[in-house]
Amino acid sequence: MRPSTPRSTGSAEADVLAAEDRAHLLEAIGRLPDGDRMAIVGRYILELSDEEAAAVLGIKPVAVRVRVWRALGKLRRELGEEVA
Repeated sequence: MRPSTPRSTGSAEADVLAAEDRAHLLEAIGRLPDGDRMAIVGRYILELSDEEAAAVLGIKPVAVRVRVWRALGKLRRELGEEVA
């Protein structure tokens, strides 16, 4: 599966703001601890299932869910509540 390509909103200003938001999000993901970052990338960037991400990372699916939950909490605190 390929990561989805951002869609244009039709407004140059909105496109620039969306690109800045993505850049801030990627920077914040880059600052996560390795295990948390790899879980987020596997689940949301590569769109792997918990089981697939677990197989790649060599951990149990429940550990993937814990790492994703922990990482999302860190991202929410850093970036605000708009992070899903």
